[in-house]
Amino acid sequence: MTKYDKILIILVVLVSLFGMYLVRERASNYNKKYVEIIVDGTEHSKYILDNTIEKEIEVVTDNGYNIIHIKNGQVLVEESDCNNQLCVRKGVIEEPGEIIVCLPHKVVVQITGSSEDLDSISY
Repeated sequence: MTKYDKILIILVVLVSLFGMYLVRERASNYNKKYVEIIVDGTEHSKYILDNTIEKEIEVVTDNGYNIIHIKNGQVLVEESDCNNQLCVRKGVIEEPGEIIVCLPHKVVVQITGSSEDLDSISY
């Protein structure tokens, strides 16, 4: 076995270990859900949605304000000064794909990530 064979073996082992690390890191984030708050088309903030976080976010725009509450893995718009109050009446969201929109203030609250529940396609 030559010097270059040993270097090649060590290089292959290091690349393999790095690949295993990347796969493990991506797999650990697979079932996480996130709350994204988007204001006027740009991301305002993003939070991991789990049962440990409790947060109140005030989003102030030129058109008014929204108070968004995150608690027990659920999100809701608690208060808004818009006329129709549809965002407040929407209630609680907690699953990926659910969304709350306040059109007068151009605020979107959405849950992204993957769900642990089975749907009709995966069944």
